[in-house]
Amino acid sequence: MHRSSLHSRSLCWRYSRCRNGSLLTAIRRSCGACASPPARPVLLLSAQLIVCLFASFISMVTILAIGYLAFAVRLPQNLLAYIVSFGLAALTMLCLGLLVASLAPSGPAAGALGTVLFFPLLFLAGLWIPRASMPDGLLVISDFSPLGAATQTLQDATAGSWPQLLHAAVLIGWCIVCGTLAARCFRWE
Repeated sequence: MHRSSLHSRSLCWRYSRCRNGSLLTAIRRSCGACASPPARPVLLLSAQLIVCLFASFISMVTILAIGYLAFAVRLPQNLLAYIVSFGLAALTMLCLGLLVASLAPSGPAAGALGTVLFFPLLFLAGLWIPRASMPDGLLVISDFSPLGAATQTLQDATAGSWPQLLHAAVLIGWCIVCGTLAARCFRWE
């Protein structure tokens, strides 16, 4: 999950920097005399998501393998549920990163916005106060946050069960909303 969060934060900065560094403008102008951009925003954003998602999966497999082989850490009891949960959580965080990148006016602003957004999400995921120790009201808020829901889905899969429907629906909802808004707010320049 940590690797996906890093991809999400770096994606904000990298994507905004490409736009402001005129890379996206150069790509758009490279189509010559045609008035339309070379690709629809959805295709460009989807390609970025696929590359980052693939890198996240490689990182997850590497971390699980090192933990298992070098430190005798037990693998998740429901490995298929863990892979599905990880993919959904990573996709949600990457969509959130693309949304921040689409809305930010510059690369440094995207990095700052991503960081400001990231730390409250880490809090709601239980980094400072474990979710089991959170007061009921805070736990409900955590359940509806992307990293709070992601944490719970991964914990459920690690314990051997499938994620609760609420947490999976929250992740899917965040993914759809953030992905749609990122595509709509996309700017070539």
